[in-house]
Amino acid sequence: MPNAMTNNNDNVYVGKPKVGGAVFVAPIGTPVPTDAETPLPEGFFCVGYISSDGFATSNTRKAEAKQAWGGDTVGSAQSEYADTATLEMLETKPENLRIVYGSGNVIVDPDNPRRYRVRHNSKELDNWVWAVEQLLGTEQVLRSVIDKGQVSEMEEVKRNNEDFMGYKVTISMYSNAEGDTYNDYYAPIEAEKGLDEMTVDELKAYAAEHAIDISGKTLKADILAAIKAAEAAGEGA
Repeated sequence: MPNAMTNNNDNVYVGKPKVGGAVFVAPIGTPVPTDAETPLPEGFFCVGYISSDGFATSNTRKAEAKQAWGGDTVGSAQSEYADTATLEMLETKPENLRIVYGSGNVIVDPDNPRRYRVRHNSKELDNWVWAVEQLLGTEQVLRSVIDKGQVSEMEEVKRNNEDFMGYKVTISMYSNAEGDTYNDYYAPIEAEKGLDEMTVDELKAYAAEHAIDISGKTLKADILAAIKAAEAAGEGA
């Protein structure tokens, strides 16, 4: 067991995004994740690429000193507490535009999802559930979960020849039923299972992810054989 009384550089991390996406958002009412390992519930979508500044959180806590008769300071009372987060979304797509301009202000053509209109007005923005996935080294994962977060500030959207047309926002976090503005969940990264160790459902998911045809096969041995044959032939994506 590591000695807690000495320095340990194994505990020094650079937060890196998970491959394939790190910031996920879902409408209020979607089940809120409560650990770092369970797959995100249906309803979450990935906002896509985030700028190199990554995801940052900030805390504001203020207290007022209290004096006794005679002027002695005898304590303090907290007068303000707030948590916010900042990030810059680099992808322009209806899902992200709904976050920064309001769901009702993004109108998508039902016949062509690449044709849409964005209204700009003073309507109140939506609250969302947020989940941010980060890798801490090669052995640990961090999932930050905001039960209720709303864009409260947005920096200028640059439209020129040199800068990405990104959406850099501040997210205000609101307390959940337990009084938490957000939760950080840490967990070890489990060693990847070998094909022979996977369940039937895991093998089916693996086949779908790697574009391997297992249609008509229901037994584990048959599914496993099909996957191994496809990979040996170089068919898997």
